[in-house]
Amino acid sequence: MSNDLEWIKTEDVNIPILNGRRLASKKSYLKEAEAWADRLQLVRNRLVVLGLAAGKHIEVLQANYPNKEICVFESVEDIVKKVSVDVPVFTEVTELINYVYSQWGASFQIVIHPTSGQAHSDLYAEVSQKLTGRTKESLECIFQLQGEKVEWQEGEDNVIIVDRQLYSKIASGAKKEDPDRYYKTKLIAEILK
Repeated sequence: MSNDLEWIKTEDVNIPILNGRRLASKKSYLKEAEAWADRLQLVRNRLVVLGLAAGKHIEVLQANYPNKEICVFESVEDIVKKVSVDVPVFTEVTELINYVYSQWGASFQIVIHPTSGQAHSDLYAEVSQKLTGRTKESLECIFQLQGEKVEWQEGEDNVIIVDRQLYSKIASGAKKEDPDRYYKTKLIAEILK
């Protein structure tokens, strides 16, 4: 899908219009961002936000939740070039996965900016699946970040060969010694069930 991008300039923010859809309110973008942030049920201290839009929702998240770590995925590079926020922003899914799992482990929450989510519903569903280890690509990335080698059997379904008992031992032994490794292995164990 091509990205036809236009901009509406207001006094203090540029509002992107992507394929005819405005990604933030022209007049009440700050109220819109605050209402969105208030509705979120945040259970993790690390947030992956899908959608940059005008960036005001990121500023509101930072102001309302100063102790939370945030990164953003935005697939439209021209939006990333024009909208400046003080958090890591990724345009490639693999870079996002590498960052999240190498910096945060498996302890994060995905939140989707509403109008960006409407504009990119299929893409954001795919990104969410990859981030949660539900695709071959993301499983490979997660295992490689742990220094594990992945072997795939080719056939009708791709099957990953993993010793579940080994991962149970790693998880139980790592809980106290290495919490990040513990959460990564718990995530992998859940995926393998």
